[in-house]
Amino acid sequence: FEEGGNGVCSELAAYARSLACCCCESDPVRVLPNFCVIFYLCLVRAFKQTYGNVWAFLQEQVLHIGIGLFLAVSANQLLYVGRVEPTVCEVLAPAGLIGTCTQPVQDGYTGTANFMCFAIGFAGIAVGSTTFGAEKTVFYRHVSTGMDVVPYFFAKVVNDLPRIVIAGTITTVFMLAQFYTVGEVGKLFGIVYALYFVTFSQGYFISQIVSYEAAPLVGVVFTMFWSMIFSGINIRLSERSTMPGFVQL
Repeated sequence: FEEGGNGVCSELAAYARSLACCCCESDPVRVLPNFCVIFYLCLVRAFKQTYGNVWAFLQEQVLHIGIGLFLAVSANQLLYVGRVEPTVCEVLAPAGLIGTCTQPVQDGYTGTANFMCFAIGFAGIAVGSTTFGAEKTVFYRHVSTGMDVVPYFFAKVVNDLPRIVIAGTITTVFMLAQFYTVGEVGKLFGIVYALYFVTFSQGYFISQIVSYEAAPLVGVVFTMFWSMIFSGINIRLSERSTMPGFVQL
């Protein structure tokens, strides 16, 4: 097991040291390229897979254009009627309804925000599930011949970052065609980018627990639960203005 210093513990220690030193050590058993070389080769391969076929890449953007247009339609003619003054509620409203009286009379932005989370969740999972789910067979074949999993994973994730930025930009630009807000547009871009980043990650996970063909359908169900049940709380606009900036975002 440990004869000649070539036991399992020694191999694991040498491999961990090679990762910590960022490619200063090679695999103790097999003669393989270092971490950076494998990462670069996997990144080039992933780049050609994703962006090499321009027509397929443009077809992918049609989904995000559609999401942006649907969001623009849902955001058309949004109406927000502010709250009644607390002093008026104290005089006119019954004691049990004072809390309701001080809330906005009409707020159409909440429904649009919920729909945005659902729509981007579906689009991100549908696209993100192709990153790893579409090449499981190729992945297992390469791993069996000695490919390192860690640089492969990071290469695929880094390759998806431009896809996330492009998808978020397209969706937000088309959404802003009918979405009027007095807030900062930069924050809206940041929220959409963050949603796409999270949903791409969810697509990675879903593509590993179900078949590649079933991933988009499972993604719809997962997004419904995520957006409607596990999405936390809706912060009231009357409370939002008193919160720190990072909490508001």
